[in-house]
Amino acid sequence: MDDVTPAGLTAEQRRRLWLVVAIYAGAFLIEQGIGSLSPSQALKTDSLDFLAMGLSSALSLWAIGRSAETQVMATLGRAGLLVLIGGLTALATLYQFLVHAVPEPASMAAGALAALAANGVAFYLLRQQGPDGALQSGRLAARNDAIGTGAVLVAAGLVAITNTAAPDLVVAGVMVVLFLGTALPALDRAWRDWRAMQTPGAPQGGQDPAPASPSSDTEAE
Repeated sequence: MDDVTPAGLTAEQRRRLWLVVAIYAGAFLIEQGIGSLSPSQALKTDSLDFLAMGLSSALSLWAIGRSAETQVMATLGRAGLLVLIGGLTALATLYQFLVHAVPEPASMAAGALAALAANGVAFYLLRQQGPDGALQSGRLAARNDAIGTGAVLVAAGLVAITNTAAPDLVVAGVMVVLFLGTALPALDRAWRDWRAMQTPGAPQGGQDPAPASPSSDTEAE
């Protein structure tokens, strides 16, 4: 049996998580690149989930064995970065609504299929091992992101049929709202945890050992 780390992960699970982080980083760059060339705002917005999941997984692994204060500060930094990027993406989506640039549907579909493949591999690598279910939140996030990527694929088909940017922009707008709707509360929780640590005798906040992204926060029960 593998040794278990302080975060409740075996050495094999940690290796799988680092591999997943690399996959998410590659998928983020691919979707951003194709989204910029298409140009598809839905692809660029969908890539935010890969960024969130990659940062969450890397942060969880980096924080193992570190102090609670360090973990809270790192979580606060991650949450702030995601909110900033989400806000900039919202502004870019609004701009595209004014420009009405029609994306190339074949490129949209190719980017979405690449993202679905990345989610599929991550979902497999994060399969539950043992009774603790330490990777379950990451697996749930990968599943949720695959659903969003499926919406991008549908939008690509509708763009091809209608020859308008409307399907791409509608999907992008919905994704931005959902992303910020989970990223902002995550930032608020991290801020309150950090503030609590500045108050002597207050309960200390901390980071969950299992990685998650904003898209999985609302489903953890």
